[in-house]
Amino acid sequence: MLSPVSGHCYFTQPTAVDYTTALASCPAGTHLAIPDGPAETMAAQAASPAQDAWFALRASATPGVFAWDLPAADAFDPSRYHGFLAPEPNEAAAPACARIKVGAAWADQPCGNLYVPLCERE
Repeated sequence: MLSPVSGHCYFTQPTAVDYTTALASCPAGTHLAIPDGPAETMAAQAASPAQDAWFALRASATPGVFAWDLPAADAFDPSRYHGFLAPEPNEAAAPACARIKVGAAWADQPCGNLYVPLCERE
């Protein structure tokens, strides 16, 4: 699925895995997705229409304080854009990792839960 704004391609891997495994699951030349705007979130949701999917956002130390989990990514700025809708994010413990929900917005979950990786090719 292509984002009409950035031209980035989003696709999922077939196997549900924990978040740490998802970070390493995307093929060479791609990475776990960083949907940093509404159009990219919509493209990411369209790429995974039947199942929730991990993307590269994690609250490592403090609940609710998220950062992109890729070294080359810009800093996550929730005042610029985030796809969480109330009551999300709502995990009371860190670490918590972010997923794109089927037909909905972002949600946080314990990083050990199993979801498919959402990959991005820029």
